[in-house]
Amino acid sequence: VKAFPGLVCTPQWFSDIRGPLPMIPMMPTGNVNEITAPQYIKAGAIAVGVGKALASEEEILAHDWAAIEQHARHYVELLSQC
Repeated sequence: VKAFPGLVCTPQWFSDIRGPLPMIPMMPTGNVNEITAPQYIKAGAIAVGVGKALASEEEILAHDWAAIEQHARHYVELLSQC
């Protein structure tokens, strides 16, 4: 289940809802960044949807794929530690 927006479906919300509904896989989108992404995973999210924190509008318009790839690798490394 995609949980949106992240400002409402906070990491604490994930932790609370996973108690009675552990069988429902959930993924937050919105408000996901390098601080909240690990919090969501630790709270029981099966994945996170990273948007603006992964690729800025400027990087997309400039086709700066190397920078976007670097951001993605950073998130993979960050979340592999959870």
